[in-house]
Amino acid sequence: MNTAKQPNSKSIKQKIFLDTEFIDNGKTIDLISIALVKSNGESLYCVSNQFKEKNVDSWLKKNVIANLGKTQPISRQKIKEEILRFLGNQEVEFWGYYCSYDWVAFCQLFGKMLDLPSNYSYYCQDLKQLAKATDFDTKTIKQDDKHNALSDALWNKEVHEAITK
Repeated sequence: MNTAKQPNSKSIKQKIFLDTEFIDNGKTIDLISIALVKSNGESLYCVSNQFKEKNVDSWLKKNVIANLGKTQPISRQKIKEEILRFLGNQEVEFWGYYCSYDWVAFCQLFGKMLDLPSNYSYYCQDLKQLAKATDFDTKTIKQDDKHNALSDALWNKEVHEAITK
């Protein structure tokens, strides 16, 4: 278990906009793809080669699998390594949209949530909740390629910028 202290809340943290695509069978969340976008627009997009294709239903085939792009699928371990490289040692906070399952899928790459690197926040802030609290209509931000993790993570960044400007 990672017993390192959480980052100081007064530290400047890099905002990371997160999205995943996954198989949800009511008991488990099986990662299909993940994207992280930094505040500066730099992005990471990975597709897993370990999700159980037999559990991909027709909706996922049509809306997610068809939108994965040409990215070479890699193992969950390699995805974790790519995330560690991409985020480095800077203190980061995560933002997602309806992000509960995204956060679980992300944390599972590291084992348990408590196994996250100490420079990562232990929670993901939800843009849907922020939008509701500020009466911001997210439909005003055009979204292309819905259900592609990279497109959705970029959209999350746009929504955050629109709400907080």
